[in-house]
Amino acid sequence: MKPTPSHLTKVLPKMLVLGLLCLILYQQMSLSQSIGDIHQELLFTSNRNDVSRVLDDIKETLNQDHWVVYDHWQIRKINDDDSTITLQYEWSLSETTDEAEISLQVQPLLKDQKPAGDWKKLPATSIGINSYRAFIEVTALQDYRIQIVSEGNYQHSSQTISIPSYLHQPPDLVPAFTSISHQNKPDFKEGDVEIGFSMFYQKDYYNDPYSPREPHPSLNFIPEKAKAYFHIDGQVIEKDLSLEEKEKSNMPPGEFPDYYSKVWALSFPAFSSDSLEKLRIEITYKNGFFVSKDYTDFLYNHFPDLSK
Repeated sequence: MKPTPSHLTKVLPKMLVLGLLCLILYQQMSLSQSIGDIHQELLFTSNRNDVSRVLDDIKETLNQDHWVVYDHWQIRKINDDDSTITLQYEWSLSETTDEAEISLQVQPLLKDQKPAGDWKKLPATSIGINSYRAFIEVTALQDYRIQIVSEGNYQHSSQTISIPSYLHQPPDLVPAFTSISHQNKPDFKEGDVEIGFSMFYQKDYYNDPYSPREPHPSLNFIPEKAKAYFHIDGQVIEKDLSLEEKEKSNMPPGEFPDYYSKVWALSFPAFSSDSLEKLRIEITYKNGFFVSKDYTDFLYNHFPDLSK
């Protein structure tokens, strides 16, 4: 049976609406696909940019590492009048220009390696092709870091470099032995408590494989005398540390000792456990250098029997 005109009039609009809905749905699907493609492309571009930035950072770091191709430290002078040390630092760069302004920055640090002051700019003297020298004045109770900087028509900087502490800081006192009489605790008689401290020295070191052996910087700090100051019940009692072993090798017999130790013994005065308030040790070195350091926390942390 053929559709009548009235029937077509009723069905045709519905078909047109259905077709229009299908067309709209198809366009939406196409648009969603396009948006997805664009989103993926943006993500890819963003990731690619991130990777590019990371590669640039790595390249910059590598360039910084390879910019300084040689460096050498040396103690220039020990100033016993103000307890400072002048260090000489020499370095060579892989590239620079004749018009570049090369300098050295130095910054003091706390023991936790946080900055203890601002950067200080020091002049650098040219000593050869792309080679320079600078002098740095430091103290024994401070850590430092440096950075080489190029300004002018060639701008560049090195990574920060820590100044080796053995160059300007005397060897630490390290516990070697203890002798504590418990029979008189909490009241100790004179000599009931004795502590031995070791100071380690390295005889030689290779700072440059192409240079001859040089004396290790620690050998600049040989103690001449050591004195302890006990703060007991509001009074200060002085006691000298005695040198018990002038040289003790830490290598097997017959082998060349790379380092050795000096042992200093400290005999305590009479005291009660709750009366020992503070311990300070002063060391005078043969070069005239002088260092005073508080050992109270060290004493209580390592020997709780002596604490309050």
